[in-house]
Amino acid sequence: MLGQEVVARAVDDLCLRRIPGQRLDIARSSLGDICNLHPHVQAHGGDIQQHVAQALLQQGKVYFGAQIAIQNAGGVRTDVPRGDIDVEMVYGLLPFGNALVRLDATGWELKQALEDAVDTIFSRSASGSYPYAAGLRWKVDLGQPRGRRLTDLEVHDERRGWQPLRPDATYTVATTNFLADGMDGYVTLGTIPGERRENVGMIDAEIFLEYLKTLPGSPARLGRLPENLYSTQAFIEP
Repeated sequence: MLGQEVVARAVDDLCLRRIPGQRLDIARSSLGDICNLHPHVQAHGGDIQQHVAQALLQQGKVYFGAQIAIQNAGGVRTDVPRGDIDVEMVYGLLPFGNALVRLDATGWELKQALEDAVDTIFSRSASGSYPYAAGLRWKVDLGQPRGRRLTDLEVHDERRGWQPLRPDATYTVATTNFLADGMDGYVTLGTIPGERRENVGMIDAEIFLEYLKTLPGSPARLGRLPENLYSTQAFIEP
């Protein structure tokens, strides 16, 4: 059956976690303490959410030359334990059918949207709004007031490496229609006008399946990403 077709093999336990740290989301993983107490997960957040962001960026590059991808933590639903990954698992990982959207967003708009999303953790107790990104990274201090919780935002340039996010520059962003419509606290993304957005239509589970096809190995091998690619580079709890 198609659902049981093995499409990759996880060589590490890829942990589900919405918010990094040791207090706010420590019981998220179905794999238990192997993930919930893992120092890397506490420092940087969910391994599998980070992979989904990377998949969005990769497919966004194919369709429209994306530089950055943004994914909300709650859009990713399951851990990926070490072992075979089949098609059914991918659709369980990303069950909502969110579609790929291109946004042309300024650095200021991106920073504001991320601050809005992080603030939603407090204003609505919505852990699923915590942001993950590919091609963009930052440091978070939840002890700071709204608007000042994310610092040291950097965009990855393929020629020059990591560069500061410029508020006045425009970036090509891959995200989902859910976030592009301003849902889950990403209010500023929803204000970006129609001439700066395009709905590509490919859904997130299909995007992840395409991502797996690009990985080395037979079946493809999916492991924890290098630390420098995690969007949350440092995290301070309130």
